Amino acid sequence: MPHDGKRQQDAIEPGAKLTALSVSKRSKLQNQQGEDSLRSFWDNLSKLWLTRCALQEFDRRTVWPTAPTKPRSTGAEHVDFAQLQFFAADGGPSLDDLRPYSVSNEADVETVSNSRPAMAHNNSRNSVYDRNFSQHMKDHGCYPPQYPEQRPANWDKVYAKLLEPRKSSAPLTQKDLDLFRLEWQKCKTESMVVSVLFHPIIAGASSIHQPNIFHTEDVQFNNLEPMTDNTYNPPKPDWYDGCVPEEIVASIRAKLSAYIVPSTVKDRPCLPNFFAEFKGPEAVTSVLERQALNNGTWAARGIQELRDWIGTQPLEDKRAYTICCTYDYASNTLNFFTVHPIRTDALAHRPLSRLPSHRFAYQMTKIDGWIVDKNLNDFNQAVNAFRNAREWCKKERDDLVKEANKKAKKTATADSLGPLDELA
Repeated sequence: MPHDGKRQQDAIEPGAKLTALSVSKRSKLQNQQGEDSLRSFWDNLSKLWLTRCALQEFDRRTVWPTAPTKPRSTGAEHVDFAQLQFFAADGGPSLDDLRPYSVSNEADVETVSNSRPAMAHNNSRNSVYDRNFSQHMKDHGCYPPQYPEQRPANWDKVYAKLLEPRKSSAPLTQKDLDLFRLEWQKCKTESMVVSVLFHPIIAGASSIHQPNIFHTEDVQFNNLEPMTDNTYNPPKPDWYDGCVPEEIVASIRAKLSAYIVPSTVKDRPCLPNFFAEFKGPEAVTSVLERQALNNGTWAARGIQELRDWIGTQPLEDKRAYTICCTYDYASNTLNFFTVHPIRTDALAHRPLSRLPSHRFAYQMTKIDGWIVDKNLNDFNQAVNAFRNAREWCKKERDDLVKEANKKAKKTATADSLGPLDELA
């Protein structure tokens, strides 16, 4: 083969160039969308709280002045101090035009940009870890317990269910409480709180205490329609219960996928309505309630969409179908909340700059809470409440799914039969 002394350039397929360009454009588009989403989150708050995240957003948008450069050498740096002393005897020259110069590495000075580098996107800046997230939720009709509460119509029944003694297991003993206190001291992380305290002690062996309850942990809700304006990340619950996907007729799952199928991984629980959030040692406990509200509103909306599709129940019955609980390791407290839909018409007296675009707003209401290791009675109450809440939520799910499947099968049967022939 002839060789001309020059390296042959590898041929590049035109399709490969197009693919590389498309990937680059897609990446730029995604970055721009992320910037727009972050800016929109902050710009649309009706009230801005001065938090670390708010200051970071301010820094991100601020163009900082150019750093001064070091004067160039003139070659005449030798100073005649006698002449300088004589020159300064009457006060010397005006110093108004002198610029400050920080003594630093020349290489550092040369690389200084004319603006402060934009900070990398930090999910915590528009997430539940910032106080402004609460303001964002309120602006979109998702209300924490601090607002004047509109208790759900079945609040008393839910509370009574949580307090109900369990028939399936004997009361816990002082030995069980001592074990909990011992294991509590071993927990160093949030994951240990779940694996050491909740799985074996609070929830108990699933085969004995909570049979047939399908749950999973740490799954991002990445398949659902945005709850507000799509400017923050969807929830990722520490723990949630839901239906086995196959329990819901496929046509319903397909039609309401954006509301009742939380994950793109299709074997995860559907139609969630029980959540638990945990905080371990040295964690920011103030975020727990925000996480519970965030989880609960997405779930309550899914329940409401399914009930709307069933069409046999009044949507304004003001009942709760969703329970969220939070556990704070530092205070050893276990708290329970309901989340239920309320009509937006009832919000006229509230300080909203914008009413939510959906038909219903959502209210979180505290049920009760216990210091788990305070005494044997509170220990039993907390454990019973956790197990009873999971069973109550399962029954509510099962009842709705049974009714929805019945309608779906009836509709499928009618469609297969076709229209009835008119009587002669």
